[in-house]
Amino acid sequence: MIIRSRSEQWTSIPTPALRDTDLSYRARGILAYILSMPAHWETNSTILAARTTEGRDAVRTALKELRAHGYIVTRRVQDSAGQWRTTHTVFDHPVPVEERVEALVESVRPKTENQASVSQAINESLLISKKNKRAMGQTATLCTTCKGAGLRLDQNDELELCTECGGDGIGTVK
Repeated sequence: MIIRSRSEQWTSIPTPALRDTDLSYRARGILAYILSMPAHWETNSTILAARTTEGRDAVRTALKELRAHGYIVTRRVQDSAGQWRTTHTVFDHPVPVEERVEALVESVRPKTENQASVSQAINESLLISKKNKRAMGQTATLCTTCKGAGLRLDQNDELELCTECGGDGIGTVK
């Protein structure tokens, strides 16, 4: 038997999210809690842990699980002053991997003229590197780890240079 109160405050969460057997009960509970908050609500693992009996590390583990399954998408954004910060968007359904990668790539695109010139210099450097390899009779391919982006997510879901290609996006040379 299920008994429900007749409260005016309630949250609608899609059943598949609450029944996703790939998620632990802890992750499902944190997802439900976050989805019950107003749009644009901001928090972090320390604040979440303070509102429950779970410790901060347990909350972080659940958040990492939600990111791994696509319920949380992480982006690095730069404000008008050039300061970087990480934002996390929570969804009531898993976001496909392709869209998560697209969000990641979008987060590192240049936003200012100075960044555009830095980005252009990096691209020119990559082009020179590829031309040099071709001149030596070698064929350059895209790095299989970062798919040519030169960036990857580390264990904390932060952006870093791809260790496989050294950040140049060039994979094996034949």
